[in-house]
Amino acid sequence: MWIIYSLIAAFSRTIKDIGYKIILKESDLWTSAFSIWVVTLIILIPISLVIWQISNKHSRTTNQKRYAIWGALSCGILNFIAYALFVYSLKNGDFSIVVPLRNLVPVFALFVGAFILKETVGLKVISAVVIVFIGIIIIHISSESFSIVALFNSITDKASLSAFLCALVFALTILTTKYGTGKEYGNMNSVIFITYVIAVMSLCFLLLIAIQGNLPIIAELFKNHTQSLIFVGVLGAIGSASTTAAIKVGETIKVAPMLRVHALLSVVIGGLFFHESNLPIRIIGCLILTVGLIWIVFIKEKK
Repeated sequence: MWIIYSLIAAFSRTIKDIGYKIILKESDLWTSAFSIWVVTLIILIPISLVIWQISNKHSRTTNQKRYAIWGALSCGILNFIAYALFVYSLKNGDFSIVVPLRNLVPVFALFVGAFILKETVGLKVISAVVIVFIGIIIIHISSESFSIVALFNSITDKASLSAFLCALVFALTILTTKYGTGKEYGNMNSVIFITYVIAVMSLCFLLLIAIQGNLPIIAELFKNHTQSLIFVGVLGAIGSASTTAAIKVGETIKVAPMLRVHALLSVVIGGLFFHESNLPIRIIGCLILTVGLIWIVFIKEKK
């Protein structure tokens, strides 16, 4: 079931990111991010209330509640940092490079799952992650050439560096999600959990906007981009809920790479939509990346 959740999350996040970039081209950076997540939150709140009424019959221990609260709070703050980095890179960078670079998450999630969650990791999984990494590098440097100098210049670009840091932070959100929703930890419903997380994110973005004195821009953005915000918000709700559900029911070292199918879809669909260059080379890089993903998903580790 986690595979289905992961694929739904990957596709919805790809289309959402395309809509995100379109809105970012015409709007303020942080106001756009806040507006999109507020719409997502509005969509999720009534769903969460219904689920809460149904699942409220199943009591949780005090420790589980504590795990859930701290998991949601920490996950919300980390997601705010990650998305702040991502929207900056998305606004200023090449879509078919920035999005795959953000998908370096499996490299870091592997260590999170192995050393903190004590999940099984073997040599085959590590080898598969290396293949994923090679594929992402090819995608990343294909706009220039296959050279160390080109790779260094590309990675040290502000947009690319922001996407890279975004991947680091997103790896940590997998851990906090596991603590908030895992049966052995917080055991919170996935949709309710992500609603709390997005609420924390929205408050963080709102605080940032208020500090900058840009609160009046929010109303103008909603007036000019209502349909786009609703469309992206719905996809954001679907993607976030599906991602959280996949993490809850699956192992981190398998779910995280599977979610990276997002990278392949982004290069193909996003690259074509924005008419970006060198797509054949980037698609080859994504195919290499996909081989690594499939290998990780279907390897059965021997203890």
